[in-house]
Amino acid sequence: MADKDFADYEAPTPIIPTTLVAISSVNPPGATPVPGSFQTPAPIPFDSPWYAVWQRHSPSEFLLEFYVLILITFVVSFHTWGVRRNRRIAREWVSQNKDVLEREFAMVGFDAKGRPNTLTEGGQDKLLSEAGFGKKEVPVDLILRENSPTEFVVYATGRNNVAFMHMSISLMRRNNPIALVGEFLAGFIFDAIPEPRDSVTVTLAPFDGGEQALLQAGGKKGESSKFDNFIWALVNKKTMNKWRQERYDLSLTITRDWEGLPSWCSIMTEAKEIGDLVLTKEIKEAVEKVGEDGGLEYLLISDQRLEKPKKIEETVPKKRQILHLTLPSSNSLFSLIPFLPSPAPNAATPALLSAFIRFTDHLVSVAHFRPEVHRKLKATRDEQIKALQKVKDEEEKEERDQKKAEEKKRGRDARLRGMTSDEQRRFLEKEKEKEMRRAAKKGKGIKM
Repeated sequence: MADKDFADYEAPTPIIPTTLVAISSVNPPGATPVPGSFQTPAPIPFDSPWYAVWQRHSPSEFLLEFYVLILITFVVSFHTWGVRRNRRIAREWVSQNKDVLEREFAMVGFDAKGRPNTLTEGGQDKLLSEAGFGKKEVPVDLILRENSPTEFVVYATGRNNVAFMHMSISLMRRNNPIALVGEFLAGFIFDAIPEPRDSVTVTLAPFDGGEQALLQAGGKKGESSKFDNFIWALVNKKTMNKWRQERYDLSLTITRDWEGLPSWCSIMTEAKEIGDLVLTKEIKEAVEKVGEDGGLEYLLISDQRLEKPKKIEETVPKKRQILHLTLPSSNSLFSLIPFLPSPAPNAATPALLSAFIRFTDHLVSVAHFRPEVHRKLKATRDEQIKALQKVKDEEEKEERDQKKAEEKKRGRDARLRGMTSDEQRRFLEKEKEKEMRRAAKKGKGIKM
C-alpha cells in the first residue's frame, strides 16, 4: 500500500490511448494483420552488416531519382539518335550529288594542302586527257565537314568562271528534343517564326573578271569572266512572298510568269529582257524534273546584299549565285521517329545542281545587256545610294549642329563666369527677351 505522504513523488501511471489499445488488440504481435488496421513496423536490425543497404532503405525512397534517371536516359538516347540521323541525312545528300561536284571542280572538300583531288592520270575525259589527267572519286568524309550536329558544309574550287562554291546543309535540332519541340510550337503559334526545316544552300562566287589579276601575275592572258550587274530569280510560288520580305535584293524585282516553266514557278527580275537572255533550256528541264514538292525554293543571281544596306560602303556590287533547297526529310514525320528510315533525297537534284553550276558559264557569255537596260538597272541602284547619302548628310549636319551648340554653350558659360552678379542678371534678362521675341515671330509666321 502506498504511503499518502509520498504520493507526490510517485511515478505517474502511463496513459495509453484507447485507439492504440484497440489496434494492438486487433493486431497482436505475431498475428495476421487485419486489413485497414495499423501494423507496427518491424524493428530495424542494428546488427546487420554495413553493406546491407536493402535492410535500411526501400525503393520507394528513390522515386524522384528514378524519374530523373529516366528523363536523362531519354534525352541522351534522343541526342545520340539525332546526331546520327543528321549525319546520315547530310552524307546521303552529298553522296547523291558528289559525282556532279567531282565532274565540275578540280578540288572538292577540305584538303589540307589545297591540291586538286578529283584528277588522276589515265582519264577518259577529253579536255583532261589532253593534259594527262582524268577524274577520280573523293571520299564523302573528305568532302563533308561537320561544324555542329545541325550544320554541315562542303567547299569546292578549281573551275572556269567560278572562284569557289560553298554548300551549307542546315538540319533540324534532332539532337535536342526539348529545343526541337519548342521550335515546332513557336512556329505553329506565331506566323513570324518559321517551322524548323532541313535545307541546303549552295552559293557560287563568280570570278567576275577577278581572274585577270591572277593571269597577269603569271604572265598569261585569258578571256574575261565579267558580266553585268542584275538580279534574277526563279522561285517557288509557295514561298515567293516570304523570300521577297526576307531578302532585300528580291524586293527590288517584279514578278512574272514565264513561258516554258511549270505553273508552280515564277520569275522575279528587274526587266523582262533579263529573263529572255538568262533562262536556259537546261534549267527549265531540271526544274520540271524536280517538281513542285521536290524542295526547290529559289535559284538566284544577285549583285545586291541579303539585308538592306545601311551605309554607302555596303552598296558595292558583289555577285553571288544561290540555290536554296528544302530536303524531303523536312516533310516527313518518319525523319523524327527513331528506328525508322528517313526519306531518300530527290533523284532529280543532281541534274538541277549541274545546271545551276553551269549556269555561270551561260551568264558570262550572254549577260551583257543593251544600254537602255543597263541604265535602268543602274538607276535602281543609284536611287538607293542617293537615299543613303541623304541620310548620311543629315547625320553629319546633326553632328555639326550639335558641336556648334556645344561650343556656343561653352563660350556663354565662360562669359558668365567672368561677370559680376548684376552683369549676369542683366545678361540673362536680355537672353530671355530675345527668346520671347523669337517665339512671337514664329507664332506670327504660323498664323500667316
